[in-house]
Amino acid sequence: MRASRRPADRAALRRGVLRPSSRCAAGIASRLGAGVPPAHWRDWLAAPGSLTARVRRHGERFEVRLLAQGDAAWLPGERRALRPARAQGGAHAREVALCLDGVPVVLARSVLDPAVLRGPWQALLGLGTRPLAELLFHDRRMRRSPLAIERIGRSGPLRRRLERLARRAGLAPDGLGPAPLWARSSVFERHGARLRVMEVFLPALQGRPRQPAAAGAAGDGPSDVVLAPR
Repeated sequence: MRASRRPADRAALRRGVLRPSSRCAAGIASRLGAGVPPAHWRDWLAAPGSLTARVRRHGERFEVRLLAQGDAAWLPGERRALRPARAQGGAHAREVALCLDGVPVVLARSVLDPAVLRGPWQALLGLGTRPLAELLFHDRRMRRSPLAIERIGRSGPLRRRLERLARRAGLAPDGLGPAPLWARSSVFERHGARLRVMEVFLPALQGRPRQPAAAGAAGDGPSDVVLAPR
């Protein structure tokens, strides 16, 4: 990329309109500095395919802990991403912890307009502790938006919600750590009904060794990524 375009690219990335692949994460870092995820999170944030499948390869025992499901208030960015038919009313949310060897390493929130629970997303109600990936990655009719990367600060409604979920998951009060958290989100669409999935990476995932995977396993290639506008 020519130097003359870098200022424009920097501004576009901050507005969330460029979609670089994971292969250029290092280049993004050099241009945006502190606004880009630390090196140890970049591959996780940009990995395509099922995050569940990728997480499984970093531990011996994987489980999904269902923390909450039902009527919920919209969190920042969710209503804008889903564009529900009704201007008023709340959301339906499913919140889980992905755990390795008994330790929560990812908090995930799936949210949608309650109206679509009577249609394409009805199966979400009976999912229980099974991974959401069972619904999302075995349906050829499913469409997925590019991944959006977001930095979650140490205050605000989203951080407070994550702190409550972390306690339900069994983490100590300081389980989220003192630093900002990094998350990714995308919108899945089936028959015009949309579901937003946000995945927040916890400090306990950092530094876990990766177990060998079969060649060509899903989730190893590049993905389209945007930096979520703030």
